Formats: sequence, structure tokens, C-alpha cells
Amino acid sequence: MKYLWKWLAPALVPLLAAALSGTALPSRAADLAEIQARGELRHLGIRYANFVTGDGDGFDVELVRGFARHIGVQYRLVYTDFYSVLRDLLGQDVARQGQRVVLSGRHPVRGDMIAAGFTVLPWREQVVAYSAPTFPSQVLLVARADSPLRPIAGSPSLADDIRQTKALIGRRSLLVMERTCVDPANYGLKDVGLDLRAYTKSTNLNEMVPALLNGEAELTLLDVPDAILDLQKWAGQIKVLGPISEEQVLAAAFPKDAPALRQAFDDYLRGLRADGSYDRLVDKYYRGIRRYFPRLLRHPALTASPADVVPPRQALAGAGRAAVVRLCGRAAAQRLPRPGPAAAGRRCPRGRGQPPRGPGAGRPAGRAPPRRRGPGRPARDTQLPGQQGAGHVGPLWPECQHRRHRGGLRRRPCPPRHARRTGHAGHRPA
Repeated sequence: MKYLWKWLAPALVPLLAAALSGTALPSRAADLAEIQARGELRHLGIRYANFVTGDGDGFDVELVRGFARHIGVQYRLVYTDFYSVLRDLLGQDVARQGQRVVLSGRHPVRGDMIAAGFTVLPWREQVVAYSAPTFPSQVLLVARADSPLRPIAGSPSLADDIRQTKALIGRRSLLVMERTCVDPANYGLKDVGLDLRAYTKSTNLNEMVPALLNGEAELTLLDVPDAILDLQKWAGQIKVLGPISEEQVLAAAFPKDAPALRQAFDDYLRGLRADGSYDRLVDKYYRGIRRYFPRLLRHPALTASPADVVPPRQALAGAGRAAVVRLCGRAAAQRLPRPGPAAAGRRCPRGRGQPPRGPGAGRPAGRAPPRRRGPGRPARDTQLPGQQGAGHVGPLWPECQHRRHRGGLRRRPCPPRHARRTGHAGHRPA
């Protein structure tokens, strides 16, 4: 034993002395001047929903890499997870106690900012300073496509939609991940008698849908960016039932004692929006999503206010079939309910361009307008059951919208013209 100590002592004694003296652990995060003096910006990233991928790229990776060039320093990506990211930024453990947040302990500060699809939540705002919004979001209730549950009909009131969606859960099992944006405590789902099943196999939110499909629970929660990608990846296997939360925004997070760094990032983000670079970045990683959040994702100067986010229910009212095909893939496009009278001229998809904007728009020359069933009534295939009145918007259905498939999917091929326009070879029952 004494020989082992003889070899270990020279290495352990300096580390112990440094820890006792406090020189090994940074006391606070660095602000802009210190980062520029150091020459490196450390970006805390979490592999999630194309914000940060495992290949060293992603929406937030390119965003922060450009910011590093903007302030004249090198860029370094530091991988972390949702459970450790605040500790890696602040150097302290962060614990929620009801509405309060308690900081304790002392840990190394591993990064200068967080950018990883980080949702702006009230309890997080107590310990970090958020940038201007970088992306829109909302938490949705998702089920397997073979679930007997039907998506809510929708109403003009988001609060009513949330209440109806929560009522669907009932005694069914709900897969959640605590301390993330889908933590049930954030949305009044904890300690109310629900069958909550915490996913603990990993801290990766990308694994929620595979776990749902494997039967670990009957329902799960997803936010909009993750749902957009999962509807493409698992087309025809999952469906959105309705909203669980109010509209949310994502943003970069900074220590509260680094105001200059946060201001520099807001200035940089405003410049990206002004020259169109932000739009190109969104199109690269989230093709089609801008049609659902036009006010946040357009490129005029940033207003830096969460009020600029168009609620998904309202934004979906202006989305056409072509946008849904681009969003969810041509192999299994999702049905998007549309307003009643405003959609009277919309029938089948019209190529790859923008969707029709009004009665008759986008109709080939010489083709008669769709027949109406009566005065003021929309065409038969432009309104779904329970969809009366302009402004009604519902969630996405995992079905084809073509009139031959209305009322349920059948094991039959699409018409040749429809197949050429949408890429549908056929459909299986949802």
C-alpha cells in the first residue's frame, strides 16, 4: 500500500491544494470582454431536434458559430444534457422547490452560453438571462396513430383547447421527462392523479417517440420543433391530439452577470434577421415551419418580444396543403383542417408552389370552380365534420386529404394525377 501511495501522492497533492485554495473552480461566468481576451466562446449544446446534432452542426451550432466570428473569437462546442446544462453554465446545482429555485454547491463553469432549443420558462428566468427569441414553440400531446383517441375539434380559445386536450389523458399513461421543456410540473400535470411515466433511460428528448412506439406509454409530450421532425421521421405512426401549453419561445441563455455578452448576441441576431441569413438558416434545418410562425420567422428587424410569435392555431389557418406536404413528407402527408368559407376554392394540392389563396386561386385554366352544396356552403371536400365557421383551426391528422380518402384511409392506390402531385403511392389505415 505504501508503494501505491508513493506513486499517487505527487499527482493528488497538487490537485487537493488547488481545490482547497479555490483556484481550480471559476467563481463566475465570463462576460464579453473576458471572452474576447481569452479568444474562445464556449457554446453549451444539447443534441436535440436539429438545434444541435451529433455531427457537430445544427441550427443553434451555426447560429453561435457565426456569433463567435462576429465578436472575433474562436468557437468551441461543449456537449451537455438537460440535467446538467444549467450547472455547466452557472457553476452551481439548480433545484426547484415549488416556485422557488435554489442554487447550491460549486462546480466548474464549462460554457459561456446555452443555445440548444432552450425554452423560456418562468423558473429558468430566475437564474439566467434570456436573449431575444430565436424560435417559436408549444408543447403538444402526441399519441400513436393506432390510438382510439381523436384529435380535438379545436375552438377560438386556446385555453379551451388546452383544457380539452388535458381531458383526453384521463387514466392513460403519459411518458414525460422531468427538468426539461416537457416536464409535467410546468403544465399542471403533476400531483393530479395522472399515470406519469418518467423516461430515465437517457436525457435525450429525441428518444421520446421511439419509446412511445415501443409501448412504454400510451401518450407523450413533444414541443413543436421536435414534433415537426418526428412527423416526418415517423410519418403515419404518430398523431398530434392537441396543445398542452400556451405558445412559447426558445432563446439563448446567459449568466445574469454577463449582460454585455447577451446584448452583443441580440445585436448579432437582429443583423441576421435584417440581411436574411436567419431565414436561410431556418429553411435549412426546419423546411416549411415558417408558414406556421410567419411573424417570428420573417426577416425584418427583430422586435425581441415573445408577443411577436403567431400562435400556432392562428398561423395554421393560413397554411395550405402544399405546406403540409413539404412539412410532413410526400409519403404520408398530414391532414390539415382549414377554415370553412375561406377555403372554398381549395381542393387537391396544386403542384409544388404556394397553396391557393382564396376561391379559385391556383386552379388550372379552363377548370370549373368546385361545386357548392348550397348557398354559403363550402365544397364537400374542403370542410371536415365539426368544422363550422370561419377561423376554425384544428391539429394535424395523419391521413391523406384527397377526397378519395376522406372519412378514413383505405388500402387502395391514389389516383394517378394525385400520386404525381404528392408522391403518394398509397395509404395504410391510420
